[in-house]
Amino acid sequence: MIVLVIENIGHGPAKNVTFFPARDLPKDAWGFDDAQMPQKMNEGSIVTGIPYLAPGARRVINWGQYGGLKKWFEGSPIDVKVSFERCDPIPLVKNRITIVSTVDVASFAATDASDSNWDKKIAKELEELNRQMKKLVTVVDGLNRRDES
Repeated sequence: MIVLVIENIGHGPAKNVTFFPARDLPKDAWGFDDAQMPQKMNEGSIVTGIPYLAPGARRVINWGQYGGLKKWFEGSPIDVKVSFERCDPIPLVKNRITIVSTVDVASFAATDASDSNWDKKIAKELEELNRQMKKLVTVVDGLNRRDES
């Protein structure tokens, strides 16, 4: 499965995020070599935009499988212009930012697009949970000591 990820990788929030693909994008592009031609994307974040996207916030679209996407794109990449406003405008700096990202499904040919490294993901989550628990214990201990005084 290939997913399409929209993520605010900046340090500040973005508002009025809009997308302008150079041509229509597919939705639900499922199938392998015998895939049906997918439908045109007519709903979701890319079509309607995103009013507010916090730093680190993301939208994940289960886009389809390589065969279905390959049929739609026919080996040609597509540019998607993304435009958004800074929520914390800086004087004398352009408030509306526009970038272009290229989507190239053909680059997935003969690769494994899956992310099946579950043991590493679980270990990372447990480490973060442990770190947060240590902080919580420190705060609770401090409150207990203050109450005992």
